[in-house]
Amino acid sequence: MLRHQLVPRLRTAGLESLSPLWEGKSLALFASSLVHLGACDPQTLASITRAALVKETNHDMQPLYVMKLTKACADMGCLNMIFYERMLGRAKAYIHFSSPELRMKLLQTFKSAPGLAGHDKLRDLEEHVQQLSRAGRMSSR
Repeated sequence: MLRHQLVPRLRTAGLESLSPLWEGKSLALFASSLVHLGACDPQTLASITRAALVKETNHDMQPLYVMKLTKACADMGCLNMIFYERMLGRAKAYIHFSSPELRMKLLQTFKSAPGLAGHDKLRDLEEHVQQLSRAGRMSSR
């Protein structure tokens, strides 16, 4: 579907009308792809993000998808603190299974998000990443 067809369809029919496009795929990845294509406005992105946070389990929304969706929402200015807190919660669950490089990328994504500096959950995530890094260095000795 071409961008000029997609945007009006998103605005008039809503997210459910696009389910054939994202069926079997991560909503988070779908949303970040729409933003990348320039086919999504902030209101639509916020709707898709809400749906992704409700419908997708931690297994569905992989760390890379969390990063892409968080960055897309931050770039478009459509994430409020509730979204950030939920995404931070997801990120904390993922970092145990992520490589050290992915942990740092995930942390940087949240640190660069507007309005999150000094947030308790961001500090918790940062401390958690540091603990895992220290534990990794200890086990490699």
